[in-house]
Amino acid sequence: MKARAEAIVAKQGLDHRELNGPWRDRDVEFSVQLLQLVHGGRDPALRLRATLPCLDEMADAGYVAAEDAAALAIATGSSAPSSTPAAVEEAQVHTVPG
Repeated sequence: MKARAEAIVAKQGLDHRELNGPWRDRDVEFSVQLLQLVHGGRDPALRLRATLPCLDEMADAGYVAAEDAAALAIATGSSAPSSTPAAVEEAQVHTVPG
């Protein structure tokens, strides 16, 4: 899905980094949640709410390479999920280039 979205953005002549940046919190959260859906049914250790602890569990279990897990954790900046401000203020937190 991410590749499809990037293709649409490229077709419109936009740079995807103008919208969200190359690996933002939402991308990492989406990837972790997708892997939870795929593997969490058989692996109860992946049934966590927090993204970074779940990412650690995935690396420990071999679902994600340790180097990739570390890079994804760094990409999040270990900050609060990016959707929190939008949920609190009920507004978009980024702007689309005009």
